[in-house]
This record gives sequence, structure tokens and C-alpha cells, in this order.
Amino acid sequence: MKIKWRNSISARINGGMIGILVALFVMAALSFWMTAKFNTLSQAVADVHLPELAKSSDLQLAIKNIHRKISSLTQANSKIENRIIVQKIINELAQVSAVLKKLTVDKYSRTMTVMSKELLPIVNSYSYEVDNFQDKKAQLRNKVSLLDQFYSIQLKTQKVNNERASSQLNTLYIIARSLGDLPTTFLFKQAQEKIEQIIKQLKQQHFNATELFDVIENPGDGIVAILQAQSNIKLNLSVLNTQTNVIIEQLNSTSLGKVLFLKKLVASSSEILHRTSNQFNTFLITIVLLTSALTVALMYFFHQSISKRLMIIANSLGPRENQTVLEQETQGTTEISIIAKSIVKYIGHNEQQNAKIQANVKQLTMIIENSSQAVLIYCQDKIVYSNEYCNELLDVNDFSNTDIVSQNLLIAIDTMTYQDRLKVGPYFFRFFATDIDWNGKRSTLVLLIDISNEVNKEKYLIKTLKIVKDESLTDTLTGLYNRRKLELFIEQLPPFEYALIIADIDFFKAFNDLYGHGEGDLSITKVALAIKQSLRTKDDLAVRYGGEEFLILLLDSTLEQAEMVADRIQNMLFKFNIKHEKSTLNQLSLSLGIAHSGELDEENWQALFNIADKRLYQAKSNGRARIVSRDDDTFSVSEKLK
Repeated sequence: MKIKWRNSISARINGGMIGILVALFVMAALSFWMTAKFNTLSQAVADVHLPELAKSSDLQLAIKNIHRKISSLTQANSKIENRIIVQKIINELAQVSAVLKKLTVDKYSRTMTVMSKELLPIVNSYSYEVDNFQDKKAQLRNKVSLLDQFYSIQLKTQKVNNERASSQLNTLYIIARSLGDLPTTFLFKQAQEKIEQIIKQLKQQHFNATELFDVIENPGDGIVAILQAQSNIKLNLSVLNTQTNVIIEQLNSTSLGKVLFLKKLVASSSEILHRTSNQFNTFLITIVLLTSALTVALMYFFHQSISKRLMIIANSLGPRENQTVLEQETQGTTEISIIAKSIVKYIGHNEQQNAKIQANVKQLTMIIENSSQAVLIYCQDKIVYSNEYCNELLDVNDFSNTDIVSQNLLIAIDTMTYQDRLKVGPYFFRFFATDIDWNGKRSTLVLLIDISNEVNKEKYLIKTLKIVKDESLTDTLTGLYNRRKLELFIEQLPPFEYALIIADIDFFKAFNDLYGHGEGDLSITKVALAIKQSLRTKDDLAVRYGGEEFLILLLDSTLEQAEMVADRIQNMLFKFNIKHEKSTLNQLSLSLGIAHSGELDEENWQALFNIADKRLYQAKSNGRARIVSRDDDTFSVSEKLK
């Protein structure tokens, strides 16, 4: 279907856009005109006043740099450093002269040119005096070094029998050595008079120290003469420094006056620019407001002719009775009318597809309802669907409160992880879950396969096997392992070091005869408890080997560690303090024999057992209550107790 261009919505939109473009072109033309005017004024300021202000500011900074470098001359430590600083000052003065030539000739520039020329000879004089001062410092260091040498020679070669002369020589050296550190001229004169007095007294005593005296008081190059020359140089530097400061201050004052004068000119020009900028902003705001008003008018037109009609079409996509308005919109030749016709056609096709989907859903619902597996759908913290098998097995349905649903099931649904064995109440299931869309909401589809009979059979078999295994490997009286467990353990003994301890209760037959078999069994259980509490890790094996005989196997153990375990077992038993009147200790004790796998060249369990048994017999023979771990050594616990 053809659309008449004049009646189309596109023509109306294009007409509005052309109006906006015209407004934008007008705003752009005004902007260019105001920008040109603003740039003309800005250029007048930038080309005349600002360069002068920048040069004057640079000139003032250069003058401050000259002042700082002149002040640093007195701190120079060598002639080379002095010449470097002087050269920098001369360079700065050259820059000042270059800047002055570029400035507009006025009273400020003429004054600064004269003063900068006066400053150069003062700087040269300053440099000359600093060089003299450095020379005097070097001479002073040499003289002080000679003073130290001559004083040392006097101490080594002269034999001063007069204690007074010796004391005066020492005083003379100290005063002369410290002359350079005196802070005032008055103290320096006092020290000089003291030196002259001491030298005079020493000469009267015919004291031979001519070279030492010459180093101190020689009028040409003695220490006193050098320090006086340094004092004169400092005075000259002070005068030159005063002259320099006067000129620098005048230069600073003049350059500052120039800067302030130029700042006033710039401020005046900036005020003119500010007024021009305000006018420019007023024009722009006016144009923006006009353009905005035109845009709002176009938006209202678009709303009435396009948006409002589109909303009518959107609202008509609901119930069947609302589609009458949509059919009315199909009457016309505009783009919206064509869209309305396409929507009506799509709605008819969609209704046919929905009918087919509903038929398929009914078939699928029948299959799920009659399934032999539990199926449920969980949405927004509640069960929204469950089939008949799920209702019968778990007693839940779409009316169930989640408070009565198993927490295991809710956690599994939340995490949505496959579980091979999920317990829900008395039942066990294989659990599957996946995300689905249910009535337009994100939901979780859950499939539960009942495996309760398989799990119960498995549990029964495991429990039966565990009972049989525990009863066959454990001693019923002590809870320790029996010999059968030891034999199984020896068959799979690991290939690393281990230790073997055999323990036997001392005088056990006499204990049974005296206290009865009931007390005898009780004492055996306490020995077993002492052994359990003394083991290092769960890998250590404790066995009741016979009636009152025990065997401890320590894996990954040294002989010293086995001795410590044996000692700990004996001490633990002593803490129980089991009375035994027939024993030499008046309490129940153990005899222990220890053997280590490192004692044999090859693995031979029986040979190692025989070594430990032999050492147990040795402990019995040597008085009992002993630990034997080596063939030539025994450890008596009774001796330790004493």
C-alpha cells in the first residue's frame, strides 16, 4: 500500500527537524560573530600587556636569583666553587640586560639598567675578596698543621725540667690552636696578648722553640697575622654585601613597581573582556531558550500524532474486547495504520499457536502426573506444583507451607547441585534440579528418584561388617588391639624406621593372689589407659599381647623417641598410684624392653621382637621397674623416684 508523502508522519517529523536545524544554524552564526569580537579584544590584551607582565615577572625572579647567588658566595668552600657562582651571577645579569632591552623604555627600565651596570664591578670585587679569604683559609690550615708538628717535636725532643715552662708551652699551643674559633674581636685581642706574654716568658727562660714561635707570631704569615687578614677580608665582604643589598633592594622595588603597573593595565582590560563575555552569554542563553521552546512544541506535536496513537495500539493488545480500537486504527494510509494491520494479523496467528501449545501441555501434564518419580516446581520460596507420587511419598503439595518441608530438600533446591544421595525424612533420593519459566516467573524444576531401599541395604551391610571387624581385632577388656590386629599390621608394615616396646607388669601373679582377679583385671585396664595416653599419634599401635604383657609399635620413630614414650608410660602408671605390697616400690610398675629397626641390616620382624623380648627379660633380671633399650645399659625407674 502506497503512502502519500505529504500526509505521512515522516514529512511532519522532517519539517520539525528542519526548523530545529535552522535555529541551530542561527545560533552557530551568532556564536561565530561573538567569538570573533571576543577574540579581537582578547588578542589586544594578550599581545600587548600580558607579554610585558610576563617579562617583568621573569625580571623580578632573575633579580631574586642574583641576590641569592651573591649571598651564597660567602659559603663557597673553594676558588672553583666561587668562580662557578660568579659566572652564574654574570649570566643572570646578562639575562636581566637582555630582558631590559625587550621591555618598553620607561622610567622603570632606565633605572634598572643603570643599577644592573653598577652591580657587576661590585660582584667582581666580592669574588676577589672571597678568593683572598679562601687563600687565607688554606694558609691557616697549613700553619695549624705545622703548629701540631712543631709542638709534637717539642714534646719528644725537649726535656723540660721546669714544670712551669712545660705548662706554659701547653697553654700556648691550646690558645694558638683555638684562635680561629673565637667569636669576637675582643676575645681575639685578649688571646693575642696572652700568646705574646707566654712567648716572652719562655724566651726569658731560654726555651728553644723558635720554629714554633715563628708559626704563631710571624708578622708576615704567622697564625695571628693570617687571622687578622681574614678579619679584614670579612669586614670588606660586609661592606660589599651592604652595597649589594642596597642595589638589589632598589632593583626589587623598581621591578615590583613595573609589575604592579602592568597588573593594573591587565585588570582594566580584563574588565572590558568580562563585560563582553556577559553580552555573549546573554545572546547564547536567548538563542538556547528559543530553540528549547521550538523543541518542546515539536515534541508535543509528535506526542499527539505518533506516541498517543502507538499507546492506543499497545493498550489494545490485551483482552479480545479491547481490540476494537486496534481495528479502527487499521483504517488509514499512514505508517501507524500499516503497523496496526500487521499486529492484527500477528494476533490471529498467535492464537492458533497457543491452542497447539495448550494441547501439548495437557499431554505432558498427564505423563508427569502418572510418573513413578517425584516431580515438584519451586517458585518464590514456595512449592507451586507437585505430582501425585510426590504428594504420597513426601506429603507435600502446592498448598504446603515451606516450614514443614525438609531443610535438606530446600537447601538442595537453593544450590541446584546434583546429589547422588539426598536424605529427605526417612527417604533417600537422587536429586536433579534446573531453572524453568513457570507462568512468567523464574522457577526451579526438581526431579527426585527414590533409592531408599538401596541405601538401607548398603547401611545394613556396612554396619554388619564393622561389628564383625571390630570384635575380631579388639581386646574386650582393655579396648586395645589384639594379636590378630598385630599380625595384619605386620603384613603391611611400611618401609621406614620404627620402634618396638614390650611391657610386662611386675609381680602380677603376686598381685592377683593378694588382691584378687577382679583387682588384677582393673590394674590391666589402668595400664592400658596409661599406654593410650602416652602414644604420640593415631599411627602408633598399642596391643595387649598376653595376660599382663603389652606391645607398642611406634612408626617413623627413633630409638630416643621410643625411650621417651616408654618413660611416659611408666610415669603415667605411677600417677595412678596402684598399691602393691609385694612390690619393692610398694606400687604397681612395669618392666620394658625396647628395640629399633635400625639395629638390623634387613627387615626381620621376628628378630626385632626377640631383641625387645630379650631386653624385657634383662629388665626383669636386674630388679624390675626398669627400661632397657640397649644391651649394655638399663634405666631404673625406682632410682629416679628416689
